[in-house]
Amino acid sequence: MATLATRYNTSSRLFDGRCARMEVFAESSGATMESLAGTWNPDEHATKPRPQVWIPASSAWLVLLAQRGPQVKLVGADKAGRFPSVAKSPLVLAVPKSIADQVGGTIGWSDLLRIAGDGTGVFAGILLGGFFNLIALVLVAPVVSRRLRGSRPAEIADDRAGTIAVLGVTVVLAAIGLAHAGAVDDAKQAMGEQLAAARRYFAREAPPEYRVNAGHIDVWKQSDSLFRTCIPGPDADHALCVFVNTETEPPDVRLDPAHVPNPR
Repeated sequence: MATLATRYNTSSRLFDGRCARMEVFAESSGATMESLAGTWNPDEHATKPRPQVWIPASSAWLVLLAQRGPQVKLVGADKAGRFPSVAKSPLVLAVPKSIADQVGGTIGWSDLLRIAGDGTGVFAGILLGGFFNLIALVLVAPVVSRRLRGSRPAEIADDRAGTIAVLGVTVVLAAIGLAHAGAVDDAKQAMGEQLAAARRYFAREAPPEYRVNAGHIDVWKQSDSLFRTCIPGPDADHALCVFVNTETEPPDVRLDPAHVPNPR
């Protein structure tokens, strides 16, 4: 908005034979709403006069303003009680630079889900939680809002529906997490067992040109109990690989005759 105001102020801006100037200032929607509903005191707003144009963070602030200030009359609403939108804020997703560098270019929702994968860390949980919350707000909240309407303004119904949708997702994800905790522990145990078995095999059987790379193990999970585990060879096209099956005790380790690395 400040850029638009600057462009207007530096242009030929005669209006009804007079020259007007635009000045943009920002403050919380709640503070502005309270003052607009009552008496505007410039000293409470960095000496700024009562605004002629207000762009609140949400159209719900307009409904609250009308409820707080009986002298305020809202016009221009459609049959559903919604007001025309003149400004929208984009949805911005932030990820650590290391993650962004791995993906490269523009990151989409499919990339975020792939990054999260089977991860059990905080970052993976935040990604999945954010994704499902947005799905709930887009698909579930409108349905709940229509059921909550009645005599409520549309914006109030929308806000309550959004809150219900987010709380519902939170409860469902928490339940899934508790139910999935045992499977996560089993997966970690299987991974640890197969790594230990593969390291023992490499220490005993790997030729010297492969054994020097034993610290760079690469694992391709075939199933919950079957893994293809490799150590790099003397060049990028060769690797010493074994199939490890953790269903047996101890895990069964078999050499893969194909000396090719795991797919990337």
